Amino acid sequence: MHEKPIGAFDAMGLIVREGVAVRDLKTREECVQAVVDIDMQIEGMLSQISRVEADPEHSLNRPGWRSKVQGAIRWKKRAKAAVNKLIVQFDKGKPADPSKDSFRYVLLDTLRQELGDAEFDRIRDIARDRYRVAFPSCDGNAP
Repeated sequence: MHEKPIGAFDAMGLIVREGVAVRDLKTREECVQAVVDIDMQIEGMLSQISRVEADPEHSLNRPGWRSKVQGAIRWKKRAKAAVNKLIVQFDKGKPADPSKDSFRYVLLDTLRQELGDAEFDRIRDIARDRYRVAFPSCDGNAP
């Protein structure tokens, strides 16, 4: 018999908004909107806490209220994490975006071609002198 351990929960069953669970989200766009909705719900709960704390006579200011709201915030954060995992699943089928390093390489290569080797090396030396920390091996052979 397969049972969930104590404390385990079904992340796909968490509620994103009324009537919609994480498992009901079918597209990446729905997931992104769900994350925005969850963030807005969390913001609302946090502002409600601060309003109640600012007014000691507020009707909600009674024992246990704050811990209930904080518990709800924790569950919303769990739902957000589940939606973010679902977004990653949707993104697995897409080709990966080029990395920043490849963009930097292309940019530097283009500058070298346009400026010429001598001018590019001169500018590189200026950058090396100004930003020594960015050039850990300044032996003259580093880029």
